[in-house]
Amino acid sequence: MALRNMKSSTMQRGAALLAFLGLCVSLGAPLGCLPEIPTAEVPEIPAAELPQAPEVQVPEFQPPELEAPEGPEVPVEPPKNVGNCCLRTGKAHKEKCGGAMSCCTDKFEDTAACLTEKGYWFHSEEGCAGAC
Repeated sequence: MALRNMKSSTMQRGAALLAFLGLCVSLGAPLGCLPEIPTAEVPEIPAAELPQAPEVQVPEFQPPELEAPEGPEVPVEPPKNVGNCCLRTGKAHKEKCGGAMSCCTDKFEDTAACLTEKGYWFHSEEGCAGAC
């Protein structure tokens, strides 16, 4: 316990000394034998001049004149009245297919006539034969 009291009193004295020194510094009082810091004269630094950037001449860009490539030839859709009708069921199937399960025929005027007879319209013979 004596050691504890001794530590406590030492800490209290240290804190009091620090408080006193802080008060002296804040009031501007000299702190005894500390030397004064001499003021140093700072030489003037001359203003630096930045060199001027050279002017760069950029040539004007002219893109080459190119022609657009020609695309592939797209077949034009044939008129709606040209093609074949694939028949699989119905009255026209019995009449036109001669007993086959399905057949392609060009005996219809247009798409509407083929669809009326429950057929499927194709613009080419190959398309009809492949799907029918």
